[in-house]
Order: sequence, then structure tokens, then C-alpha cells
Amino acid sequence: MFEIVKNIPIPSVRTAGGRAIKYPFRNMVDVGDSFQAVVSIDEAKQIQRAAAAFARRNGVKFTTRRSDTGVGVWRIA
Repeated sequence: MFEIVKNIPIPSVRTAGGRAIKYPFRNMVDVGDSFQAVVSIDEAKQIQRAAAAFARRNGVKFTTRRSDTGVGVWRIA
């Protein structure tokens, strides 16, 4: 049997792969939009790979720059 529960909030939007959306690439609709992430070098590399994959799948372009404190991502096309 199933218990019916009321007023449970709906979880955040998930991608087709079932994973939560982690980075705001889809919200970067205009050239010049950017975000900065204060992360470790390993996570900065992960963000750079994610930006490249998103750009390839969606026909947009990003550039990324790593710093001592993390990474910046800018939409360039």
C-alpha cells in the first residue's frame, strides 16, 4: 500500500540523465553573462569540462579562467 502525503515540496528540476542541475549554464542567455565559483582546482577543472560539454550540446560558447581561488565562466557566443 502507498501512503498519501500532502504539502511535500517538489524537488529541483533534474536533467534527462536524472542528475540535478549543478551549474547555471542554461541561465546564461546573453553574451557576457558570467559566474565565479570559489572552488578547489579539481572542481575548477570539473566546471571547465562541464562548460565545454554543455556548449558542445547546445551550440553556445564559453570561456573559463582559473585563479587561485576558483574559476570564472563567461558566455562568449
